[in-house]
Amino acid sequence: MKKILIIEDEKDIRESVADILRLHNYKVVEAANGNEGLIAALSHFPDLIISDVLMPGFDGFQLMEHLQNNKRFFNVPIIFLTAKSQPDDFRKGLKLGAADYITKPFKMEELLASIKKQLTKIENQRQVEQNYFLLAFENPFIGVFYFVNEEITQVNQKFVQMTGYSLPEIKRLNMENLFAGNSNDSIAAIMDCYKGIRSEVFVDTIIITKEKQALEATLYVKNISTEETNAVFGNFYHKANTVETESNGNEIHSLIEFFRSTDNMKVMQEVMNASKILDLEEKKKQTALQEKISITAREMDVLRLICDGLTNNEIAEKLFLSNRTVDNHRASLLLKTETKNTAALVAFAIKNKLID
Repeated sequence: MKKILIIEDEKDIRESVADILRLHNYKVVEAANGNEGLIAALSHFPDLIISDVLMPGFDGFQLMEHLQNNKRFFNVPIIFLTAKSQPDDFRKGLKLGAADYITKPFKMEELLASIKKQLTKIENQRQVEQNYFLLAFENPFIGVFYFVNEEITQVNQKFVQMTGYSLPEIKRLNMENLFAGNSNDSIAAIMDCYKGIRSEVFVDTIIITKEKQALEATLYVKNISTEETNAVFGNFYHKANTVETESNGNEIHSLIEFFRSTDNMKVMQEVMNASKILDLEEKKKQTALQEKISITAREMDVLRLICDGLTNNEIAEKLFLSNRTVDNHRASLLLKTETKNTAALVAFAIKNKLID
């Protein structure tokens, strides 16, 4: 049964809509204003929200902005009900991502049709994602797992090959023993998606295999919960072994080669494991610095090209931006990094390893 949240300060309208929706087999939650609506949304996690625009507390637009800060509501459609019918209001609602905009007075058939359309769209999207996950499960290049009821319930053959663990062994294994270096980050990513706090997460990690070898990998997890259960789809992509020692410096590379030449494979593997963990920790520091100074993804694109020596015109052409936009990004980077010119900006980026 789909759950719908109605946020409407006019009691007669709210109760009438709620009664009719219940007759159409929807589970209904009611709220009398924007503040109550936000609390109800965070408490009940509805499949769809119907909201008035003008109401006490948060208005409909402010409510939507608050919900958009929580990725759990990324795919939850919001239908606005309002007496306001100015073009600017329509544009604002649609710009915020509203699914539909119905003006009062309205016919209940119109609202029911909109609800059905939006829920069908979400269901079709979910079906496409589930089909994708089924195909991904057969992918011979990535290790795939399903996390349901707070445990890994299914893995593919590549996962077994990468980790050395069979499914029964994985179920008995403490998840912290599967990761190294940033085990808390990896487990937190899985649990955040499982609880619906985030819809999907990418995180660099290191897998510790059954043979106690370290595999540098990218972990991707996505929430695929249904009405019946919470579930997470996850996969590991093992980074290429051919370049695994390049970022660790000539000293570590020479050390590994020495133990390889003396056929001391056990010590060599321990050195490689340690170097991978150190490398991952360095990457975490770079990411932390980037987040601390709040560099956006687009600013990072511009920064990389600046460091490559491209001019504003060349950057604009390459990123399909206007020159003014590139200028704005450059000025923002100077401000955030507290540098005075392009040369200082490049030096800052290289010194702090913000770019590869």
